[in-house]
Amino acid sequence: MTFAEESRTATDLLWGKSVVGAIRTETNRLMISFGDATTLYVDSEGEIELSIVGGSEEGAQQAQPQEIESGGELGRLLSGGVAAWNLWRDENPEVRPHLEGANLDQEDLDRVDLRASSLVGANFAVASLILARLSSANLSGADLTGASADQADFALASLHEACLRRASLRGSCLRGADLSGANMLEADLTAADIKGADLRGANLAGAKLTGANLRNADLTGCGLTRADFRGADLRGANLTSVALQDAVLHGVDLRGSRVDLTLLSSEQRECSILDE
Repeated sequence: MTFAEESRTATDLLWGKSVVGAIRTETNRLMISFGDATTLYVDSEGEIELSIVGGSEEGAQQAQPQEIESGGELGRLLSGGVAAWNLWRDENPEVRPHLEGANLDQEDLDRVDLRASSLVGANFAVASLILARLSSANLSGADLTGASADQADFALASLHEACLRRASLRGSCLRGADLSGANMLEADLTAADIKGADLRGANLAGAKLTGANLRNADLTGCGLTRADFRGADLRGANLTSVALQDAVLHGVDLRGSRVDLTLLSSEQRECSILDE
């Protein structure tokens, strides 16, 4: 096919499509992304390469569920703005983004759609993730130190051995999440929904859990020194081998929980709600 024919083909296929992002790749090619997963590459000499992933054009194969490695390009697309990223996710629901080790510290990612994404070891330190959608995402070993993730959705996400020191997760959803071994020192989990979460071996020393829902959560071996549980619901929770020194348990509902009452001070027993 001649250059003129290639150009006419590209024009026909791209007519009426909306651009959602344009970035310079590591190989110095201009990558222009369109809303339906079509991508146009232009190199430094003007050579054109058209990639169609899905779409309804004649002869194009139907998109199959796929996993896209970042190669740095998805990370740059995400850094380029939440609106363009979310539009790309909406147009590519079958794609599971891979952003392992991505450096997104201090980024404004409010309302970002990272559902089911692989974010192992990613850096979100001091990032803003308010109302972010991270359900079923893999954030194992990720760094969320000082991140603002109020009202974010982490349901069924894996945060195994993640660092959430001094992170704000007020009103966030962590139902069924894997937080085993996570460092949540002085994190703010006020009114968070942590029902059924796996918190085995997590460090919650000094954490604020006032009004949090921890029903049926597994806190075996947790460090809870100085944690503030005022008004929290811990019915059915597993509190085996926990450290509760100086933890505040005023109004905490411990009915049906597995807790060694000998580990509670007389004040803690008097101010909490226990089985009769």
